[in-house]
Amino acid sequence: SPAWFNEGHAVMFEHTHINLDGNVVFDPAPDAVAAIKANPSEIAEYLPKLLMMDYSEFYSGSNDERILKYHIAWSIAYFLQIGAPEVRFQPFKNFRSDIMEALVRTRRRDEAMKAVLTDEMQRDLIAEWLSFWKKY
Repeated sequence: SPAWFNEGHAVMFEHTHINLDGNVVFDPAPDAVAAIKANPSEIAEYLPKLLMMDYSEFYSGSNDERILKYHIAWSIAYFLQIGAPEVRFQPFKNFRSDIMEALVRTRRRDEAMKAVLTDEMQRDLIAEWLSFWKKY
């Protein structure tokens, strides 16, 4: 799977609990929220690169750079879980399952991402991600 997908969802589940009603609750990751809120527009410009990173690229860089990549990856996973359902017509409703289906079909992370993340989808995803985090 794409590095952001795997690591972003891992961090998201690290900040998850089951409430008294038995429902899964996705809590914000405070350090990640602070990092994203510090400069969402600059991070939005970085998203196309991060979305296509392989694992060696994702894990490369200084410790601070790696931590920021984890924060950004979490912010995408969190947006897809919490923010995307609020988007009109839910254009990202099947994004995660589409990635997984494309992975099965192509057996390649980069090909799966290219198949699912069209230029239009990427533009819309980044715009909605940015809107979500600016309002958060």
